Amino acid sequence: MHGNRHDWIRVWVLACVLLAGLLPAGAIALPVATVQQQAAVAKARIDAMESQLSATMSDFSAAQDQLAATRADIAQNRTQLKALSASIKSGQSRLSAEAVFLYRTDGNGFAEALLSAGSFAEFADRLFALSRIAVQDATTVERLKHDRAEAAKLSAQLATREQQQAAQLARVAAKRSAARSALNGQQAYANSLSAQVAAALQAAQNTESDAKSTPKPVSSAPKSGVVWATVTGRGGRYAVLSGAPTSYSPTGVTFDGEATWYGNVRPNMGTSSGRPFDENEFTCAHKSLPFGTRIAVTFRGRRVIVTVTDRGPYGRGRVIDLTKRAAAVIGLKSAGVGQVHCEVVRPN
Repeated sequence: MHGNRHDWIRVWVLACVLLAGLLPAGAIALPVATVQQQAAVAKARIDAMESQLSATMSDFSAAQDQLAATRADIAQNRTQLKALSASIKSGQSRLSAEAVFLYRTDGNGFAEALLSAGSFAEFADRLFALSRIAVQDATTVERLKHDRAEAAKLSAQLATREQQQAAQLARVAAKRSAARSALNGQQAYANSLSAQVAAALQAAQNTESDAKSTPKPVSSAPKSGVVWATVTGRGGRYAVLSGAPTSYSPTGVTFDGEATWYGNVRPNMGTSSGRPFDENEFTCAHKSLPFGTRIAVTFRGRRVIVTVTDRGPYGRGRVIDLTKRAAAVIGLKSAGVGQVHCEVVRPN
């Protein structure tokens, strides 16, 4: 009897072990208080990550602006240098022609022109014309001196700006890498949360959005048509709403993962940015990118550019939530969930 009891205990323990191995991670329900506490800790950590990423993206944007200004200066310097080079070449050609003329006439060309005059009036006219040529030659020489000095100055400025550009390119690359690391770190942390904690975190975020904004009712009808935009150096065309910029520059800050979509699930629904939610706009929810950031989203070869106005999603592997209309444009609405490629872009 005693031995049978031990056998039953062994069987029960073995069954528990096997059952635990079969259950998915996080399947064991946690007490509500524990879930709420873990969600509060997760929210505080994600908020801190959001602040860090926002600062990193600001630094990255500032570095890009400095690089753009330097490139504009370089282009202007090159244009000015090209114009000066053309002026120098023209002046040199004129003086060379004068030198050839004097060489061929042995210096007597001007004297012969004066002495062959048929009258005093003609002599005076030729003398005046020759004096003007001499003045023009002197002016050409002075302009050549000035242009050469300016060309040397511009060449030095150009060399300096090109050195600055090289340093700024390295700085932009470092800032881009920091932004990617911050994004990846946050996504990895969000993926590590259990389904219960992620759901509680999403609910807390929704509650915070409602408390922050008092949105006005929005129309369910589309407000504007879809037009096409381009991203420099990227193939294909990107859907945007009419009135939005149609030319963008890539930043190189990219991320991949699952995307979902959401619509007006409750009356007067708001967003974390305080902006009223409209499922017919091309907007999205992201965990940390600064509000107003534009993201080019690619799904199965179809592309749309959306603006960050909300926070989320916090489900495992989810990286972005698109509005109903934006999802429909790229075919994600019918799919429900899909793997997407995203890149932060900036209007030109």
